[in-house]
Amino acid sequence: MAIDRVLKVGLEGCVSLLEATKWKFYEVRDDHIRVEVPKDNETLVVELPFKDEAQRISVENRLREEGFTEQEIRAWRAA
Repeated sequence: MAIDRVLKVGLEGCVSLLEATKWKFYEVRDDHIRVEVPKDNETLVVELPFKDEAQRISVENRLREEGFTEQEIRAWRAA
């Protein structure tokens, strides 16, 4: 069974905790933005909730400014 260790920090905490990492990804979900940062043998995960579209755009713009890359996670099947 796979598990996620989700950090409970806000946007400022997320940016400062992860600013020195080389690879930083985010994905927009229904009511939050999921931030993932591969580090050594684990992946750090932060979920940033948003209340409305304006707040989502604001958070997303800030993440991009800080060097985060948008990703989309999809299920796939080997041929």
